[in-house]
Amino acid sequence: FGSSESGQKAQEWFNERIAATLTTDDIGKHLVIDTETGEFELDANKYQASRRAYLKRPEAQTRFGVKVGYRAASTTVGWWRDGEAKEHGL
Repeated sequence: FGSSESGQKAQEWFNERIAATLTTDDIGKHLVIDTETGEFELDANKYQASRRAYLKRPEAQTRFGVKVGYRAASTTVGWWRDGEAKEHGL
């Protein structure tokens, strides 16, 4: 999760609330955590997980994404604009 403040908060949410809900079937899925509330989305498609997290709380300042079972996944930074979901096949 890294040493940034958002990474540390995401790690706390993961340890306290999320880890116990995951199964071996979730390995390889993308997990997006709202670091302010601890709400999260999980999906095999990182864009789907990110989009659902955004739709839950568009005003969120920080979301943290990881790939379950991996030390590194990828970074997705930005926001959704009207029509952008179509560009990603969503």
